[in-house]
Amino acid sequence: RGRALAHGFPDWRPRRVVLVRHGESEGNVDDAIYRGTPDAEVALTARGRAQAERAGAALRRLLPDATRAAERGEQGCVQVVVSPYLRTRQTLEGLLRGWALPDGAVQPPRQDPRLREQEFSGGLQLDDGAMQRVKEDRKSEEWGSAKFFFRFPDGESGADVYDRSTQALDSIFRSWDKPPEPRATLIVAHGLLIRLLLMRYFKWTVDQFDGLRNPPNCGVVVLERTPTGHYELVHNRVAYREGDLMTCFTAEAGK
Repeated sequence: RGRALAHGFPDWRPRRVVLVRHGESEGNVDDAIYRGTPDAEVALTARGRAQAERAGAALRRLLPDATRAAERGEQGCVQVVVSPYLRTRQTLEGLLRGWALPDGAVQPPRQDPRLREQEFSGGLQLDDGAMQRVKEDRKSEEWGSAKFFFRFPDGESGADVYDRSTQALDSIFRSWDKPPEPRATLIVAHGLLIRLLLMRYFKWTVDQFDGLRNPPNCGVVVLERTPTGHYELVHNRVAYREGDLMTCFTAEAGK
């Protein structure tokens, strides 16, 4: 600790930051679940739990420095920040089972409510067909980038979620100034939140954001620290599948 990279950025920032979307949830396969279950309590399916364990096994390849440090007995070398929703917490459990690090390697996971899913009706149950209408509106090109600013009645707009995701990202960066110093940071959240965190960090415009798609269930996005201390998106066949993320922005994002 105490060394600095070019431009004064500290070299104790984690080498890699990994963002993972939750696994397949009951809401992903049956919109009717939202009529009787609050969004925060929607659980993973059996397939979603299996996706999480497979993604956890992939972290051994995606985060080799942190994995080696953990297996050498280094304590607290992995930082974890997770949305408090049930499906993201269950995903984290599966990721850690699949990663299979020694005890003590992972810092106690920190739940951050600001990483929760966009609220469509105050986080409570939705009426018949409401979630399907939300999905159709998101796919529609009729409104263009204006969709980013549309606030659902009793819910949030994309701009609202951007504001709180910005605060969450700032908190994560500030946490790196305090020990223990992580080798890697793992963020488990929702598709929209992941896109917004990337938008905030890489300063993408609303139009650029509108061209992005959510990562798939348990899709993994990897950021790597450069010699200047900035982060850039990493091209990795494990992390990306064609069409799941708008990869034409990745070269620009590293500038």
